[in-house]
Amino acid sequence: MDFVHYFQYLPLGLFPLALIGRVPRGLKLLPVGLVLLIEVQYVTSELFGSLVGAIHPVSAFIILWTAMHTTRRAWDNT
Repeated sequence: MDFVHYFQYLPLGLFPLALIGRVPRGLKLLPVGLVLLIEVQYVTSELFGSLVGAIHPVSAFIILWTAMHTTRRAWDNT
């Protein structure tokens, strides 16, 4: 089992918790964006050749930035 399989569904759990916790709309949608970015990681690493595979590290950086941005906004919102 790969490393990503341990936490790939974590953002899916964050979305219902955000709905229950009355979080602002922007913070509700960021976990959904993280799920989509993780799917982009799968697509760029498995399905296409090296040309599209070059996007793989860029999307990894975007995932990192989005996770940090989500955490910072959630922290400032409390």
